[in-house]
Amino acid sequence: SANRPAAAPRVVCPSCGFRNLEEQTFRCRICGRDYLCKRHYDESGNCCRDCAAGATTKMVQLWKGGPYWATTNIGAENPEEYGYYFWWGDTIGCKFEDGVWVASDGSSADFRFGDNPVSKETFDMSLLVLLAGGWITGAKSPSSSFSLEPEHDAAHVQWGGEWRMPTGRELGSLCSKCDWIWTSMNGVNGYVVRGRGDYASASIFLPANFRGDGSSSSDVGSYGSYWSSSTEDDDSCSLYFNSSERGTKGWFRYAGKSIRPVRDFDKGGAVSTSGTDAAENGVSQAKRENLSGDAVIDGSFSDNITVGPGRRLEIKGSCSGNVRICRRSVLVCRGSCSGNVDIEHEGRFECYGPMSGNITNHRGTVDIHGPFTGTRRDV
Repeated sequence: SANRPAAAPRVVCPSCGFRNLEEQTFRCRICGRDYLCKRHYDESGNCCRDCAAGATTKMVQLWKGGPYWATTNIGAENPEEYGYYFWWGDTIGCKFEDGVWVASDGSSADFRFGDNPVSKETFDMSLLVLLAGGWITGAKSPSSSFSLEPEHDAAHVQWGGEWRMPTGRELGSLCSKCDWIWTSMNGVNGYVVRGRGDYASASIFLPANFRGDGSSSSDVGSYGSYWSSSTEDDDSCSLYFNSSERGTKGWFRYAGKSIRPVRDFDKGGAVSTSGTDAAENGVSQAKRENLSGDAVIDGSFSDNITVGPGRRLEIKGSCSGNVRICRRSVLVCRGSCSGNVDIEHEGRFECYGPMSGNITNHRGTVDIHGPFTGTRRDV
């Protein structure tokens, strides 16, 4: 009847596609997936079962609108491990083994940070030379901060997908928006960096790795230092800390430092739609050339769509239409997907529910988290 109350809206579980009331779901503190059925909750790990089993890349969001931080350094299997050390712009990295620096690809068994000409490749370059050489991008003028191009971003090259090095501003926010507790993990000194308020249950551990200096690793256990992707005057910006202070500062680019990757899992400024016209509104937003944010469809849709170059479309319900993903664009489907998906070079498709459609992949990235019963063709 006309007086009948409206049915409470339901959300779609990104793992199995089941529809629940929002209060019947949870958000995983590690992978960041929201609206998970409570049957996917793992009490021992206080996270989803996938993360408890190590099935997803572990990452946490530490403040609202911030990036998702990996829980390990590049080259490390556990949070307390230092991982690989990089000079700024290096994408190979070295690990300190038996008193010498060994390149991760085996190209060098006795590397020396600062002494080896390779580690000084970006050291003496002015910003204009770095720009001309394709090392950096992103600033409007030489007086502004630049960031490494993706092909020189160690996190992007090593881990792929949407992973990247944090910017200098993000490292600064990590210092100001989180609580820092000096402690040790499995005998390794460092900081537990914990979110505040609604994010107080999320944390990462940053081991006190300090830096690669010549043929040695200096002040390990007392100081920590991590590269950002950003330039700072004639140097590059890095995170610096000891047991009593922390902050960011410019550093010589030939120094060896660890890298803690980040990714933009849920980007700010998204265009959110809901109701019966969710698909129509979301599609039109995704097609707008001047769209500053990303399109999010709260419901399901069945229309065919092209996700334009550089755009990101998230569908929180099911997708039964055919989709073309253009270069450097992203489609995230939280529910089931029965439509066919065509992925262009450098495009990305993520599906968290059952996938029964067919995939044609032109050197893009495919990330299926649920059961896959369709076919895949790589061309």
